[in-house]
Amino acid sequence: MELAVRIYLEPNDYAHRNYCAEGAIAVLLSTWTDAVPSLDAIGVAARVVESYGTTGANAVVAINSYLGQITGTQRYAYSGTHVTSLAVFQQQLEADLSGLGRLVGAGHGSPILVHVMTATLPGWDGYQAQHMIAVIGYNLSAGTPGADTVTYAESAGSVAGYNGPEVQTISLATLWNAMQNYNQDVTSDPVTVIS
Repeated sequence: MELAVRIYLEPNDYAHRNYCAEGAIAVLLSTWTDAVPSLDAIGVAARVVESYGTTGANAVVAINSYLGQITGTQRYAYSGTHVTSLAVFQQQLEADLSGLGRLVGAGHGSPILVHVMTATLPGWDGYQAQHMIAVIGYNLSAGTPGADTVTYAESAGSVAGYNGPEVQTISLATLWNAMQNYNQDVTSDPVTVIS
């Protein structure tokens, strides 16, 4: 299953090198509206810090503010969680992308956003940075993390250290490893998954 989304790339300049959360938020919002705000506007709403990026908590506030305006309700509100269980992550992934749970009334699924460290992800050539991506698809039919796959939108450019395609498909195990690296390396931001 893969969602129909629009991909939003960070402007490939030094000032926007840490706008990965804004790119991921824009991808998420594209499942809700055609009038997606600019990355700079999302950055203001999410309180981006040019030298660091956006915290998970601030990303959640920005998403829910936009969704409240788009839908006129808080019924579909997102929350940020600190996920340490692969089973819990898979449940979040399947519920949001399939449009189940709190999204059942929306009539569509929506990406989930995850914080990762980049060194083990394709296109980063071992470069280690804090990063946020929008997971837009999955295939869990194999039944094992090494063979199951996830697909995500990649907003970063070469200035941020990324040299690869706008959409990547990797094993669930590879994504989970990058998420756990974030859990270990970044203790100041407890939000690892926004769903």
